[in-house]
Amino acid sequence: MAKLMKNSELQCRLLHPLPGETSWAQLRDEAAVFAEHGWPVHPGTFQIGGKSNWLGRPDTYRLEPVAASWEKVATTDSSVAARWWSRRPYSLLLACGRLVDAFEVHGDLGRLALELLGERGVVCPAAQTPAGTWLFFAGRRGVSGTETSRVRHHGVGAWVPLPPTAAGGFAYEWRVSPHSVGWHLADGARVCGALVEVGERPAVMSSR
Repeated sequence: MAKLMKNSELQCRLLHPLPGETSWAQLRDEAAVFAEHGWPVHPGTFQIGGKSNWLGRPDTYRLEPVAASWEKVATTDSSVAARWWSRRPYSLLLACGRLVDAFEVHGDLGRLALELLGERGVVCPAAQTPAGTWLFFAGRRGVSGTETSRVRHHGVGAWVPLPPTAAGGFAYEWRVSPHSVGWHLADGARVCGALVEVGERPAVMSSR
């Protein structure tokens, strides 16, 4: 098992990250901003340098919530979020189903869906994961029973990582940031409908 860094080494690495790494301050600031805009956030396990053990929770080997009762502790209080992320460089996780739902799709489908949404004048935040999938964030209104073989719905009882969280040395990245769309959340039914529609196109189906 890899040797864990000493506290002094850990703090130095986080305050002075290598190129491509996320700084502790960036995670803290982003957590506070999301909370301030009503996105319920909670701490997740984290790595240092992308190749270390997962830290923040005993006996963990993956990215997951630090608290077993994460749905209850998720906060929209920016001061609480800032305090949590001042303690450790936790991954930034969103508790879905309160204000925001997320829809996850394959990479090719995500790019096509983003184009279709743009053609229809529907704007929503969208991020790409280290695995190459896309996460589209939308309001909860009208969303019910929307999961298909090509569209995974993250609603009540689910969580998803938010940028700038990283896993295995690769970061979650915004393709359309919440700030760039004025923190607007499109209707979930419209967003999901576009994803399902694109997924049913023959060209997309044959490429999967």
